[in-house]
Parts: sequence; C-alpha cells; structure tokens
Amino acid sequence: WRASLSMKRVTNSGQGRCSFHRCRPIFAVIFFTTAMFFAITLLLPHIISQNYMSIISVSSPAEFEVCQHHGLSRAISPDAILTMIVAPKRVSREASSSACIDRTSFLFQSWKQLSNIELIIVSRDCATLRLADSFGLATFIPTSGGTAQQLTYANMFKLIDTVLPVFSKAVGFSNGDIIYDSTLAESVKAMIQHADDQSWDNWMFSGSRTNFDLPASLLMSDFPFRNRYENMLEIASQSGVSHQSNAQDFFIFKRGIDLKWDCIPPFLMGGDYFDNWFSGLISHHPRINAVDFSGVVHAYHANHENELFLSHDSTSSTINNLLGLEEKNRIADGSLDDMPWVAKRNETNDIRISSRDRELGATRVYDDFFECHIKQ
Repeated sequence: WRASLSMKRVTNSGQGRCSFHRCRPIFAVIFFTTAMFFAITLLLPHIISQNYMSIISVSSPAEFEVCQHHGLSRAISPDAILTMIVAPKRVSREASSSACIDRTSFLFQSWKQLSNIELIIVSRDCATLRLADSFGLATFIPTSGGTAQQLTYANMFKLIDTVLPVFSKAVGFSNGDIIYDSTLAESVKAMIQHADDQSWDNWMFSGSRTNFDLPASLLMSDFPFRNRYENMLEIASQSGVSHQSNAQDFFIFKRGIDLKWDCIPPFLMGGDYFDNWFSGLISHHPRINAVDFSGVVHAYHANHENELFLSHDSTSSTINNLLGLEEKNRIADGSLDDMPWVAKRNETNDIRISSRDRELGATRVYDDFFECHIKQ
C-alpha cells in the first residue's frame, strides 16, 4: 500500500509539472506571439508608409500619363467664373505621413466642391499630379523658363494671367492649404458686377484666412465627402480664429490687369513676405482698385499642430526677406486695412463695396517696380 501510495505521488507530481518536451507547443505559441508583436510594432510605420507610397508608385502607363503631359492636363470649363492657380506642397515629400496625405486629399476634394470655379494644380511632382488628377482637378507642368524662375510668385501670377488658356473674367492665386466655400463664387460675382457698374478696368481683391482644428475623423471616413466637407465648414465657422490682417492667402483679379509681372522681385514660392509686399503694392498702385474681402470670403486653414508658422523658418522665407529688407516700411508690411476699398454684407446679406479712409505713407519701397513698369 505504501509502495502504491508512493508511486501515486510520484505519478501525480509528474503530472503537475510541465517538462520542456511536453510543453514545447505552448512555449512555441508564446514565442511566436511575442515575436509577431515586436515585428508589427517595428514594421507598422513602414507598412503605413508603403500604403501611402502607393500614391507615388506608378502601376500602369495610364496613371503615369498625367506626369508626362506638359501643359494643361485637360481643358478648363468655359462656364467657370473664376480660375485659380495653386502650387501645393509635394505629396512625395509627405508620403511617410498619413496625416499629411489625408489633409492634401481633403483639400483637393474640397476644391472640387466649388461650383463654377476651376483650380489648376501646378507641380513637377508626379505624386502630387496623380493625386490631383484622381480627384478630377486640372494639372499643369511648367515647361518654359528656368527652374528658379518657375518657383517664383511672379511666374505663377503671369501663368494664370497671360499664359494658360482660361475663359473666366476673374483669375487668381491661392495658397495651397486653403479650403473655400460658396462665399468665394459669391464674392467673385459681386466684384465683377461692381467693376462693370463702376467701369473699373483694373481691380484685385484679397483676404486672410481663418485657422481651425480639423478633426482626424473627417479626413478619412466611410461617409461621403460632401457630408464631411459640410461638417468641416460648420466646425470652422463656429470655432475658427481669424488670422492677422497682414497675411493674405489669396489674390483674385481681372484677367489682363495692368500689372507687369516681370517687374516683381523674384520672391520664392513657399516663403513668407511676398503677400505683404504685394498687398502693399496693389493697395497703393494708382491704376488698381484694391478691395479687402476678408470680411466676406471664408478661407479656412486647418492647423498643422505645431507647424502654424513653419514657412517662416524656411530658406525661401529667408531669401524673400532679404529681397525686401532694405526698403521695408509700414506700407510694405501689407495690411489689408490699407486697401482703399472694402467689401461687407449689408442688412439684407448682399455684398457691398465701399471706399474707406486710410493713412497713406511713402511708397519708395516700390520705386524700382514703378520704374520698370513704365519702361515696359
């Protein structure tokens, strides 16, 4: 009996322990699960990057065609009342960031929501061209002039004013990160009507943006884009904060305006200060009726977390500030308040343009421009 009990204890004791050979499948499962966890953790950024790198990679000749088609990718609608040129950031440079790609996609889709308004994407970046083309936007690859010349604001304005085959009376330039709504088309119609009534041959209007936080849930969702776009407009109108008056994010003007674009200093795209210099110029140009539309046009800008003034630290901004450093003064600071005309809504919500008092100052900062303008 004792021997039997002793043997039973030994047997039970052996059943309570897990030898390596007996539990090898369990260890294998634990090891495999742990290894997979660390592998996924390490590879997740790469997986995300690869998903967005698919925008850059070309899978068929048809997709590559837009990257080889120099000039306009398609004809501009003859019904457009406004045609704007935009040079957004390169998508290929942002391909490792899903948030950046999502923001750019949202921007491009928002521009397609604007009735009777065409936005032309100017870029040499294939990923940018393909993304814009996928949402039905017209694209343009510059072909004339050197690379440095093509990267200037003056060249962008010259393209939309005198080079590109557009039909609209109004043309313009927009920063590449601005979302508009129906107030843009409404403002263009009011401006054209007022100019016709007053026999204005040369006019231009501008405005500043409203900053707001764009929820990530609106960037990528199963809901139709139109629903997400309308939700975004509601959020921006309720929580947005107006930017400073000496920062202009768009310029819209009559095509064929009496401005010699080659006389504008070579301010580089993507840098600050050009909008200040240019706003001051048109505000005090004797032949141009400049109108402040900041109180009418809704121009929304989604905050980029800590990157609100990132462009101020760029090489382009350094060069642009050097171009205007010697003769900077209050007028060249480019406040919208310096414009001789202002657009506001009246009691019936109609847009009315009226003159306003302003403090004029010395315009010596623009002497070189006016001398060049006269010679041409």
